[in-house]
Amino acid sequence: MSAVQDDDDSNVPTYTSAFPPLLTNGKPENEHVVRSWENKNNLAVRSSTITQVLSLPLEERQYKSYSNGNVFGKQSNLAKICNDIMLKTNVTMERSFSKDKCLTIIITGKPDSVQHAKKQLTAKLTPQVSISIQIPKEHYRYLLGAHGKKLAQIEVDTSTKITIPSQQSTSDLVTIVGTRDGVEKARHELQMISDEQAKLASTTLNIPREFHAFINGPNNETYKQLVNKTGAKIVIPSLSSGKDEIYVSGGKENVATAIEDIKRIYEEKKRTCKTISVEVPKSQHKYIIGSHGNHINEIFKETGVYIEIPPPNSLSSTITLRGDSDKLGVALTSVYERANSMSFREINVPSWLHRFIIGAKGAHIKKINSEFPKVHIELSDDTIKIEGPTKECEQVEYEIGNAAKNLVGDDEGEEE
Repeated sequence: MSAVQDDDDSNVPTYTSAFPPLLTNGKPENEHVVRSWENKNNLAVRSSTITQVLSLPLEERQYKSYSNGNVFGKQSNLAKICNDIMLKTNVTMERSFSKDKCLTIIITGKPDSVQHAKKQLTAKLTPQVSISIQIPKEHYRYLLGAHGKKLAQIEVDTSTKITIPSQQSTSDLVTIVGTRDGVEKARHELQMISDEQAKLASTTLNIPREFHAFINGPNNETYKQLVNKTGAKIVIPSLSSGKDEIYVSGGKENVATAIEDIKRIYEEKKRTCKTISVEVPKSQHKYIIGSHGNHINEIFKETGVYIEIPPPNSLSSTITLRGDSDKLGVALTSVYERANSMSFREINVPSWLHRFIIGAKGAHIKKINSEFPKVHIELSDDTIKIEGPTKECEQVEYEIGNAAKNLVGDDEGEEE
């Protein structure tokens, strides 16, 4: 029995002979896998990414809700919009709210995707306005262009939706829906096309755009007076368009009167206006502008001096004041008062010290908040950011900086 057992043991197959490796193109499968991993670095695809920041104050936002995520198991409008755009554009977004409920969205991805996502966010999160302009039906084909391409391009360029009545409709009102700036640009483009085809008198005035503000006046008061007095249609392009042409159309007498008044304002301001430029930190510009430009309009109305501030996406920090020489000093003082009324500061504090600055159960930071309720404090990485009224910011900066200095000193003393 033992001899038979020995013969059987000698014939038992090994694991390799019983389970041979699978072949792929005549080679063991594991060899293919190994080579794939060896070549992994050669197959890596590198794609450049950029990051852009979109800031939307509460008063300029369509959805006023402070919610940044899910509410009782349901997505907020903000979260849903951001998630949908992320899926469509393949970007990542981070959302946060400041103490004054300003929404900040950080967008990261490929350059084209980031631009596309930013445009969609602006269109969907900015309050939509709707206006109707009267355009004769016989001009509609000029608005549409061949196969509707001209109108489609205007919609893309201005991020608006334009509805033209059907030929069967008795209405001659063209409706434009979009952001306030987009609607204004679309209205300007449509009115230009219509005026070119109009049988009424029309003309183009080349007035340098830096003087357009004086023709509009504070809160568009001068513009309204011109329209009411002359009965002419006056189209002044927005400052952001960069165009100099002012279009005037209507009855011949109306147009002639409007042209005379516009030229009179221009010639007078051209003769009396002086310009000064000052450097103001970019972070202070929003305090000069005010909500919906209220601060700028107040200064304009009080002094007759127009203040031109570079757009948010510009790197320039130069503010230009334009007006009568005897009023420039008063306007400049108001600008500095607005700019210095609030401030933003950053303190370099190592992140390991943040918990001591906050205090047990937030006691220290709560104490600062109760003493200086108008100051917003944000801790991130190795910095502490402070924003609020200038004098209060100075006090908070001193208190936090002094506390951090003492903590570092205590730590160094213990090491010795």
